[in-house]
Amino acid sequence: MQSSHARELDEFARRQPQTFEAIEGVQQHIDSDGVLHIEVDSEVLFQPGSEIIGKSGASTLNRLLAVLNMQYPTNVIEIAGHTDSDPIKKSAKRYQTNMQLSLLRAHSVYAYLIKQGLSQLDRVRASGYGEYRPLVENTSKENKRKNRRVEVLVFP
Repeated sequence: MQSSHARELDEFARRQPQTFEAIEGVQQHIDSDGVLHIEVDSEVLFQPGSEIIGKSGASTLNRLLAVLNMQYPTNVIEIAGHTDSDPIKKSAKRYQTNMQLSLLRAHSVYAYLIKQGLSQLDRVRASGYGEYRPLVENTSKENKRKNRRVEVLVFP
């Protein structure tokens, strides 16, 4: 007999839409705790070295928002900013650390989604992790690009 938590995770997994992967610059996976990770490349969302959301970023977030509100209207959501390990150079006057940049990027996505109508604000939080939670080692340009991202985590 399956526990209620296991049934809940199974139901959550069944609801995973293919819609996220159809959005440019977006990948998704479910971790061992059943948390849905929706990873959005920073290049798609932001102007280089900035937390300002660009036109393509707004389009991507609008598509993401539609799915979140339709498929996950009550789930807890965390918006997490991540960077590579390179020290900030071009915008060092504005951002003193990668941690600061990652938090400001997460907050920009949070504020945008709220402004555009993300339902139930009390279920959403933003956090920044800087270079401290890389997907891959920061040993090449391609790996660094993969680590510069915003994740939308949807909890079961």
